[in-house]
Amino acid sequence: MNAGKCGRPFQNPDSFIAWTARIHAFLQVPYRQMEGFVRKLATFVPGFKAADYITLFRRVQHLDLSLEVTPEILAGDVIVAADSTGVQVTNRGE
Repeated sequence: MNAGKCGRPFQNPDSFIAWTARIHAFLQVPYRQMEGFVRKLATFVPGFKAADYITLFRRVQHLDLSLEVTPEILAGDVIVAADSTGVQVTNRGE
């Protein structure tokens, strides 16, 4: 990952930057909030160095984040339900 790079080597791998880019894209989380999320995550993982928002922004701009989608996936209907409010929708299973 650091081959051919001038200057200081990267502290975070490309896979981690790609993961934060997906969170940024799917959840519409701004880079400054991503920095706070990564800093809090770093408190739980020993030896993990948190990236600041400008590092995240610059590294995300240089990644290829294209998704390959096969036509079979798009052929059927897909229903996705997400509830992150903590409000109970049904009483099933109680």
